[in-house]
Amino acid sequence: MDSASKTASTITEKPATAVTSFPETGILKSPGSQLILETTDGVQHFIDRSDALLLGTVTRMLQDLNLETSTMPVLRMPVCFKTETLINLLQLSRELAKLEPKEKKASTNGKQTNGKFVKMEEWKKKLKAIPKPLLFDMAEASNFLDAKGVYEALVQQIADNIKSMSIEEMRVYFDVKSDLTPSQLKKIQKEFDFFRVCASLFDFPL
Repeated sequence: MDSASKTASTITEKPATAVTSFPETGILKSPGSQLILETTDGVQHFIDRSDALLLGTVTRMLQDLNLETSTMPVLRMPVCFKTETLINLLQLSRELAKLEPKEKKASTNGKQTNGKFVKMEEWKKKLKAIPKPLLFDMAEASNFLDAKGVYEALVQQIADNIKSMSIEEMRVYFDVKSDLTPSQLKKIQKEFDFFRVCASLFDFPL
């Protein structure tokens, strides 16, 4: 059995028995053509197909399996992320798809007059409030699922979070464990300070 056939075996055109739609997130727009995305915590979610197709990996998978234009109302597909990660990622993708970066119409208070599109600045503000563990999970998921625009925005938010941090603060932020003992680190720091002084004497950038 080739890889495409193996993948196809995980996708069925039968409705699941235990499915949650999370309509409060705005993910499910209509009861039309849907995908069921099953997360690693065993929960299955109805997702409007137009929203799921914002994820490049899902789109290519359906194309490879010739299911992109399937007339069946429901397709079931597994994703290797938890419910919270998937729901938040899809919501950000859906909101980003509604943005109009080239839209020039705006009232004097800075809000778009048609009220139909969320301003990019307002959308990015949401990223600042995402807890660190979820932010990391969403960045990984958006990269794997090829969520265009969302991945770039999430990693930029991580970069913004650490830009004013010290090395020690970044180690804590990324939960980096050192293989060196405190005495070894102290010795390395002394050696670095010595070479830095030598470099300054010879006007050599370090």
